[in-house]
Amino acid sequence: MVAKRKTAQAEGLRAVLYVRISSDPGGSDKGVDRQEKDCRALASALGWQVVRVFRENGTSAYKQKTITLATGEQVRRVIRPQFGEMLALLGRRGADAMIAHDLDRAVRDPRDLGDLIDTKVLAGFQVKSTTGSLRLENDADIAMARVRVTMANKSSADTARRVEAGRGRPVAWRGGAVRVPDAELAGAQARGIASDGDQVAGPVRGAGTCGLGRRAAQRPPEGRE
Repeated sequence: MVAKRKTAQAEGLRAVLYVRISSDPGGSDKGVDRQEKDCRALASALGWQVVRVFRENGTSAYKQKTITLATGEQVRRVIRPQFGEMLALLGRRGADAMIAHDLDRAVRDPRDLGDLIDTKVLAGFQVKSTTGSLRLENDADIAMARVRVTMANKSSADTARRVEAGRGRPVAWRGGAVRVPDAELAGAQARGIASDGDQVAGPVRGAGTCGLGRRAAQRPPEGRE
């Protein structure tokens, strides 16, 4: 009986969807469209009503920018207007649940994850993902989410470093500096890997695959869409 009451209470919840992809050079929106379709399917299966969709196409969840606070202090932050607006809506209880495609579609920055956790604790909404990777129901879920986001952030940092190296910029290494040919960058582009570790919507036309680039193109993608 208790289980049936909980199921009845969960049905009919107001849900918001969050979809994001880091890079979409062609502006096709195919990546976020696919994510939204999957999220809507989950909401329908749960009996939830989708009240709003927050879309951030071509938006990194890793790259930070320097901003100046009202106090005059300068800080580094990931700028995602739609993500911030979604948290604000959930914080004022404008929805009862949030659905994302995957944990790393929602967050790749530990501070953003902390903001999501804090908002959930204060407002009490549910959090789901179509892959099952985004769970914040208990301390174990939260601990695992923190670990996974930390690793995703590290992966993004590693990819960004390799891309910078591929542009021929000096990269400090064991007391010296090395330059990686542009072919390494071309290989990364050919594989569809954005500098924040995410997969872009499509490969970059004209990207070479000779030399280092060809070997790079043969390696499996290290980021996710």
